[in-house]
Amino acid sequence: MIRKIIKLISTFGGLGYSRIAPGTAASLGAAAVYLIVKQNPALYAMITAALLLAGFAVCGRAEELYGTRDARPIVIDEVCGLLIALFLIPFSYPVLIIGFLLFRTMDIVKPFPIRRIENLSGSLGIMGDDILAGIYANTILRLALKFLS
Repeated sequence: MIRKIIKLISTFGGLGYSRIAPGTAASLGAAAVYLIVKQNPALYAMITAALLLAGFAVCGRAEELYGTRDARPIVIDEVCGLLIALFLIPFSYPVLIIGFLLFRTMDIVKPFPIRRIENLSGSLGIMGDDILAGIYANTILRLALKFLS
């Protein structure tokens, strides 16, 4: 039963099993969560915190279950990263799309020191790189909104 719970959380309800781009599929799932809770910052923060805690709790164990480092189905980190990228950013669909693309770019390109964090073992490495990618995307988005408005 514990194994099933670990897999359910780490794959964000199974989105990690997507045959095509599971990280992007999970980020789209996170965008859906964002659209549901965006109007309630307290609820948004609680859900993000809960997912972060759950991710840290299960990712290391999920890695062991899948038998490979940062296994492809583990996507709770992408969910958390996108929620961080959009945290307290004024909503519009263009901003959502740009935030999504910024986060995915940061997660794929891994600018310094994201790649170093990714190389850490267990939950810290799995979750840490996406958290920092989300922080980078959030910062870039805030600066862009400030200078473009």
